[in-house]
Amino acid sequence: MENNKFGTTSMVLGIIGMFFLWVPILNLILPIIALVYSAKQRKIEPNGMATAGLVLGIIGLVIAILFSFILVMTLISTFVLNMVRHNLEASQNFTNYTI
Repeated sequence: MENNKFGTTSMVLGIIGMFFLWVPILNLILPIIALVYSAKQRKIEPNGMATAGLVLGIIGLVIAILFSFILVMTLISTFVLNMVRHNLEASQNFTNYTI
């Protein structure tokens, strides 16, 4: 049982990472740490907990990257739409004051 510390840690971090997928920083950090601990355990002695940590880490990392991409694209589109709205309002105000 002493040789299973990294496997247990990777599985627990993988499970916790699934619960924190909506938190922007933790959703990337926890799966990466789970993958590192899983790799360490698999070098020492491969077992089911290390495999579970590996699978949960990969799934969590893929979902976190997808969520991060969606978040960045949403922020960019919001910024662009606000700029367009501001420019339209400025051009309408300019045309109202011309003679």
